[in-house]
Amino acid sequence: MSQGGQLYVVTAGGTGGHLFPARALGLELNRRGNMVILVTDLRGEKIVATFREFIVNFVPSGTLSAPGLAKKIGALWRIFLGTVESYSMFRKMKPAAVVGFGGYPSFPAMLAAKLAGIPICVHEQNAVMGKANARVVPWAAAVALSFEDTKGLDRRRTKEVVVTGNPVRAEIAALRDKPYPGFGPGTKFRILVFGGSQGAKVLTNTVPAAMAHLPDSLKKRLEVTQQCHEEDKDALILKYTEAGINATVDSFFHNIPELLADAHLVIGRAGASTVCELAVAGRPGILVPLPSSLRDEQTANARVLASAGGGWLIPQPEFTDAELAKRLLKLATTHHLLQEAAVDAKALGRPGAASALADLVERVAGEHAEAMMAKTAERTGANPSSSQRKERSGA
Repeated sequence: MSQGGQLYVVTAGGTGGHLFPARALGLELNRRGNMVILVTDLRGEKIVATFREFIVNFVPSGTLSAPGLAKKIGALWRIFLGTVESYSMFRKMKPAAVVGFGGYPSFPAMLAAKLAGIPICVHEQNAVMGKANARVVPWAAAVALSFEDTKGLDRRRTKEVVVTGNPVRAEIAALRDKPYPGFGPGTKFRILVFGGSQGAKVLTNTVPAAMAHLPDSLKKRLEVTQQCHEEDKDALILKYTEAGINATVDSFFHNIPELLADAHLVIGRAGASTVCELAVAGRPGILVPLPSSLRDEQTANARVLASAGGGWLIPQPEFTDAELAKRLLKLATTHHLLQEAAVDAKALGRPGAASALADLVERVAGEHAEAMMAKTAERTGANPSSSQRKERSGA
């Protein structure tokens, strides 16, 4: 389906949950011979510093949920500036389509695309529609979803809905071919713990405390790898040392795919990327949704995996050291539970999400190009042949 040689814009908020799926799509479009420009705001500067494959444009943006009239006025002004900058860029570069991955910094580029008459695609990572995405859905030629039953999507105002899955990094998709590591009586029990930029604190406090309650025979089997905030690192290392547990602790791990491949169990938050990566890799998880979100999208994400049998959802108020210790002991001694959950998680995964989304985006761009050619032909009285249309649209 690749047309090749087109220019596409992907736009996303400045967090990893938005930017990493956008990058996965961009890489797939690049692989097909297209050029990609990424539009975001300065919050994502550190993340996109590693995205060497794309041109990156930072545009002003703001959120109207900011408290106070002065902040709202400031946000409106930044949205206006970001829209003007994006519109100027689009008029000059004429992208074939603009793809939005949500987050408020994506809104100016999506509004500019609407004003410039450029076809729009929306991708929603979570099981609940984000505010920015929900606002632009009526403008979109197509909406791509990670999960079948996504809440907050007004399908009456949506031209086309396709469940593509959530694009994951190629290194994660490659884990699809790696079998779940052997697990049984006497084997090592490897647990990977990570919570993202907002989620590490509760895990830092609860996970080592829970493991300290476990019997010594199980502690000797544990191999824990845990991500935490830098300021918590020394205290967390001390907790594991005092409990006699073999643990590797750091604020960042560069080899997450390798760690995920070796893990018997993941304990973490329930961001869309985490849930989809577990499913693609076929690794079970204990998920503790971030409770501060108004939309509670992480609970919805976690419920998808848990309902499929690929993991367990524990609301944060119930995520105590006693509860976690009880769960870990059961999983460690009832060996088939983890193995069965790994199979169920894998059945949920969509390793071809980036390719499916690229197919959709290229099709939308091609259909728009043909529609524009038809309008031009109608105005001029020309009647280009179908072969000419295909040639000009790059098919």
